Amino acid sequence: MSGSFRVESLTSSEFLKEIHYLFWRAPFNNKGAHDCGWGCRDHAAIVTLLLRNFNIPSFLCSGRMALVTGPNGGPRSYGYTVDVHSWTFVEGIGWLDISIRVPRQIAPWGKWKIEGLIGTSIQANLPTLFSVVKSSAEFENDLEAAKCVPGGRAAIYHIQGHQPGHTLSIDNLTRWVDSPHSRRVAAEFPSDPIIYLKAAYHLYMLIEGRRETLTSLPKAEVWKHISQISDEAVLSSMPRVLRPTAAAGLRTPR
Repeated sequence: MSGSFRVESLTSSEFLKEIHYLFWRAPFNNKGAHDCGWGCRDHAAIVTLLLRNFNIPSFLCSGRMALVTGPNGGPRSYGYTVDVHSWTFVEGIGWLDISIRVPRQIAPWGKWKIEGLIGTSIQANLPTLFSVVKSSAEFENDLEAAKCVPGGRAAIYHIQGHQPGHTLSIDNLTRWVDSPHSRRVAAEFPSDPIIYLKAAYHLYMLIEGRRETLTSLPKAEVWKHISQISDEAVLSSMPRVLRPTAAAGLRTPR
């Protein structure tokens, strides 16, 4: 196991391109609501596993998230809310959310691109404000305030729950994630209960320069290649995922 891993690796362009190719999907109707196909719970679970493998304390957070823009050359504002949303809190660094994809069905947002939430700021090509709140009232207040800022952009998070990363179950992780993507993968590979752990391994080895990108493959072939990774390679390279260490004095997200 290499000592070269850095949390910043999870926000590199190479890593983002790879994890998005694995877990982003085309927009779809999800139980009657428009879903941009972010795969936020899938992203957060994989990120949490990678952090855990290097004994980096983290929490898997859940709640709501809204992207908002104020009026720009006209009276209209725009908003898009993800309910439920998942992301990560990393001890010593702050918030981490690399699943965000700006909805293209909102025409004025065509030039707005977000790389992710990193620490205490949104990394984007256009200035974007950021806040995390703990109550529904604060969430609604921040949302309405953002809609009134001419030309403004904001990402607003409402944290409603959090789970320490070292308690995340890896026993049939696809079932634990329980997202549209994980359910499809589980149905396609029913005899491979650690296929999401294999995805984490692939991403880690990509960072280390020991595996090639899968982005050149057709989407239909990607998970076949991941399933072909041997159980032994994964289990020997990611020991702390199997035997996590509880982080003493871990501070909760704030």
